[in-house]
Amino acid sequence: MFTLSDASKEVKGILKWGLVIIILISLAFAIFRIGLIVKEMLYPTPPPPPTVLFSKLSQIVFPSNATVEKLEFKIKTISGSLPQTESQISVYKIFTPKPDLLALDRIKQTAKKGKFDNGPYKVSETVFDFSTNEDIVKTIRINTEDFNFQVTSNYLQNEDAVSGRNIPDEKKAIEMAKDYFSNLGYGSGDLDFENPLVNMLSIENGRFVKATSLSNTKLVQVNFYKQNIDDLPVYNERPTESNVNVIIAGGNSAQIVAAIFINPDLSEESSTYPLKTVGQAFEELKNGKAYIASYFGEKPEVSITDAYLAYYLGRNEKNYVMPVIVFVGDDGFYAYVSAVRDEWIGN
Repeated sequence: MFTLSDASKEVKGILKWGLVIIILISLAFAIFRIGLIVKEMLYPTPPPPPTVLFSKLSQIVFPSNATVEKLEFKIKTISGSLPQTESQISVYKIFTPKPDLLALDRIKQTAKKGKFDNGPYKVSETVFDFSTNEDIVKTIRINTEDFNFQVTSNYLQNEDAVSGRNIPDEKKAIEMAKDYFSNLGYGSGDLDFENPLVNMLSIENGRFVKATSLSNTKLVQVNFYKQNIDDLPVYNERPTESNVNVIIAGGNSAQIVAAIFINPDLSEESSTYPLKTVGQAFEELKNGKAYIASYFGEKPEVSITDAYLAYYLGRNEKNYVMPVIVFVGDDGFYAYVSAVRDEWIGN
């Protein structure tokens, strides 16, 4: 007769063997996972081959180098060698705006918000100017295709504006810059409005230099950068100046005397491309095939302290956001080398 005691023993037996099986399965799974990790460490699975869907890419057109001096380079990183980077990366296509029949009306509204009451003055089929009636006359030039704009004025010829009087501190300057773009109807979008780069500037011999304190600051430049793409920074022509910025002067009160907003949108189209090694890029740097974006030194020898991947987006780029290998050195040295392998670059 099957008793309650027999049932209890049978249940305990089932539970015991069930627990043993669970432990064995867990151990087998853990060993399998550890095996995969060890295998990846010893024999990493290669990434899929680059898709290169755009075929050959156009060559990056960099502006003129920051120096015409012939420089020599030596590696002076913490490790004593150059870091390794990815073997391939995504290249992103820039969004091409569609024709907008209401574009002229839109830029008129933008100009009105900024108190550019005079105009429009036609520069070309797609570019129009508007101006203000202020003491320092400002002109805004807006493109009806992408709605990027640039504000210019003759503030450097106004002694009061560059006197440094009533110049804002960094916090106030950032607030002014944010409000300026917001009032014109240009929200943050894919810009990092929370981490701007603020340059406090003085003027020596007719050119801008970094101010040593607020007391000798004549102008403040606030720069907003495009948010990282795939965790990589986005650089423009100069490492300390973005293509979205304002310049603030003083006088009777702080005022924005110049601005630029060039921030093309990225499309959803992308494709992976093979990259040069950092060593190959360094050879191009030594052979004068890099773009020198910044250098404030006077000696011809530059110590390279870091190198890394980034994306480059120039003011006139209409096709792709391209990867570059950035070399950083002493005395404010920055250089960019096009990162996509040469066989995938056209004319």
